[in-house]
Amino acid sequence: MDLIGLLVLIALLAIGYWSVVTKNAGERDERQVLIANKGYKYAFFTIMLLNVVIYLFERYSDIIQLSKMDLALLNIWLGTLVFALYTIWRNAYFSVKVKNSNLTGWCFLVTGVSNFFSVFGDRFGFFDEYFTRSQSIYMLFLGIFLIIVGSTILLRNYLNRKEEEER
Repeated sequence: MDLIGLLVLIALLAIGYWSVVTKNAGERDERQVLIANKGYKYAFFTIMLLNVVIYLFERYSDIIQLSKMDLALLNIWLGTLVFALYTIWRNAYFSVKVKNSNLTGWCFLVTGVSNFFSVFGDRFGFFDEYFTRSQSIYMLFLGIFLIIVGSTILLRNYLNRKEEEER
């Protein structure tokens, strides 16, 4: 499966999942809205800080070898990651009426691992000319993002279950 087909499949799955969740979900309560707003703030400051770091590295050294487009994508994904992790950890990512199950975390985790290993798979992503360097970097970013978010959902669910058992 080529990169475009995989990205379209991921987008369709995300849209389907989002439509199911929003159909069954109610509005967020006030606590969740406040947490989400704080998450947006942290994501914005993370993006700004990353831009400053990238600027300083670009200006004063030759360490960063990524294109401007790759760095822009890294900015977007890092900001989204900060928001998602903050709201998941504070139990504000899903609406109150949506049952947060481990299936969601496992779906993120399995998709992330498959994307991550597609870079280093039988085509050796970074080393073969079949994948361009940008495609490999996008798949690597996406894989790492999904692995972290899926692991966080699973860990949060585990800790919530342990809290409920102690009560």
